[in-house]
Amino acid sequence: MHRGIGVTTLCIAISNFLINKQFSSVAYLEVNSTNEIHNLNTTNTCNNFKYLGIHFYPAVTLDTLPELLQMKYNYFVLDFGVTNQYTKLDFLQCDTKLAICDLSSWHQDNLVDFIANYSNNIRGNVIFLGNPGEINQSCSTLKSSRVSGLKMLRIPFFENPFHLTSQYFGFLKKIIERN
Repeated sequence: MHRGIGVTTLCIAISNFLINKQFSSVAYLEVNSTNEIHNLNTTNTCNNFKYLGIHFYPAVTLDTLPELLQMKYNYFVLDFGVTNQYTKLDFLQCDTKLAICDLSSWHQDNLVDFIANYSNNIRGNVIFLGNPGEINQSCSTLKSSRVSGLKMLRIPFFENPFHLTSQYFGFLKKIIERN
């Protein structure tokens, strides 16, 4: 919903899980302007690079996205960072849609706006995730009148999304399974 809530970390963890536990080929597409993954490129020879088995494509634009999605990978993990009017259509076309929500009172308006902007049926089409420490149980139903009845999974704290242990496997498998 807004920057700094763990989208990139979760996308890297999902990519890592798909490579190492599902034995799939994965393209991580950074469809935002943060350029957070550029430091992983140790070769600095080209725009895209491979790191620990994951093919990274930093700074993907909406103009180049359709071409990249035609490449031969088992999975594409799209890191939109923050969804907005420009990325809305591409987000809605994804097979599995994850929305990381900051539930602090000063950011709850972002969640309400997100739900309002993405249709009446979004609750069934999107897996809502809460930041670590925001939800005490592994799954919770929000009771706030503004987002009443919204089911949300808690994201475990990933100390290093490139080094996953078995404690993360159940969570990652649950969120990547297609409904």
